[in-house]
Amino acid sequence: MNKYQKLASNTFVLALGQFGSKFLVDVMLRFYTSWLGADGFGDVNNIINASALLISVVTLSINEGVLRYALDDTIRKKNHVLSIGINVALIGLVIFAAFVPLIGMIDMLSGYQWLIYMYVATGSIKGICAIYVRARGRVGLYAIDGTLTTIVVILLNILLLGVLHLGVVGYVLSISLGDMISIVFLTWRAGLLRQYRPLGNDRGLAKGMIHYSVPLMPTAVMWWIINVSDTFMVTAIHGSAANGVYSFAYKFPNLAALVVGIFSQAWHMSAITERNSRKVSEFWDKMQRYLFGTFKCFDDQVKMSEKFTKNNSCYESFVKKQINLVNEMNDDKKIDYFAMLTRCFLLNEMENDLYYKLARFINMCTSDELDYIRDFDYNNRSKINAVISSLYQYGLFEQSESNDGADYVLSGFAKALKNNCLNYDEGLNSRDRILSYDQIPPLNIAEPTSFKEIDEMF
Repeated sequence: MNKYQKLASNTFVLALGQFGSKFLVDVMLRFYTSWLGADGFGDVNNIINASALLISVVTLSINEGVLRYALDDTIRKKNHVLSIGINVALIGLVIFAAFVPLIGMIDMLSGYQWLIYMYVATGSIKGICAIYVRARGRVGLYAIDGTLTTIVVILLNILLLGVLHLGVVGYVLSISLGDMISIVFLTWRAGLLRQYRPLGNDRGLAKGMIHYSVPLMPTAVMWWIINVSDTFMVTAIHGSAANGVYSFAYKFPNLAALVVGIFSQAWHMSAITERNSRKVSEFWDKMQRYLFGTFKCFDDQVKMSEKFTKNNSCYESFVKKQINLVNEMNDDKKIDYFAMLTRCFLLNEMENDLYYKLARFINMCTSDELDYIRDFDYNNRSKINAVISSLYQYGLFEQSESNDGADYVLSGFAKALKNNCLNYDEGLNSRDRILSYDQIPPLNIAEPTSFKEIDEMF
């Protein structure tokens, strides 16, 4: 399996687990809001968001070091990587216990400090175990664990919230218990208990893992500030109820973050295992540009998600083709055009065959040729020139008879490329969107003169 097939495989497996988990959580949202109320839902989100920051700080982001060194083929003692990760987390949790009472001094978290500690403790250990399993090549087990944990948490929520009416405590407790069950499941299926060494681990390796992980802590903190701190501001200004409504609205599918997150996880694994190849980094730059270009509009993301949530069996084929197409493209502008075409595909009922045909046109043409088609008016006519001559060979221009000889006009494929990609943001201007082969007329291409026709001429 080459590095791109491996990347596609990892992306597909991770996507199945995360799409499945996200679907189950979204189904339960109305029950959570009913059981918790706006105030309770706001408090729950503050607890979870605060815990997410604390996990990174308490564990020194050691999970990043676990992923990095567990994937490194030069590290022979993989069990030491797991052991060092868990030991760093345990030491951090012991130190953190002394500061837990300080959390109670924050009004919006008051009364929940030990609940937060439990969440941080179980989340830290579960995160290290899961990321180690993923790094050791058990991506399928990692995805199954994600879905299994979600199911367990939902069942516990039904018991603790719906039956026992424990409110915020019940919700957070169900997540912590779910993490505990996940730890047991991963330990059983991956044999983690046999690999764990409380003492006697490689000190040089431990030093290297900590030196690698600690500089990543500020990154985690900054991401937290950008993505999460607004919920605390809403609580401080408007109260928990307003934050509950705000958090609920934010729970609706954000496909860009989900897709980019899935691909980032898969790429992170490939980037480490293939770290001696500059092509991996170049490929990631192209794929990142393509993903952000495709999912840049937040308002369209929910509709885009419908393309594959209805039938995830098509997702593997789609991901593999995207990776191959992006890998073949060698120009940023062509990547941008392909991203625009994919946006159109996800937002409209375009035939798959036409989508991939247009993608091939993007790949075959130079960026200057694509710009020429973009700027060429739909109904314009032109005499032959060097650019048209080249595009005529691709079937993007065709002949049209005129009084002074043959003119050249855009073919149906070129018009489809314009309104589905090159000029997509300009709108249709009363034209019909070309979404299938049935809407494209046959090409009008001059047939070569036969020997019989030549004899008749003379």
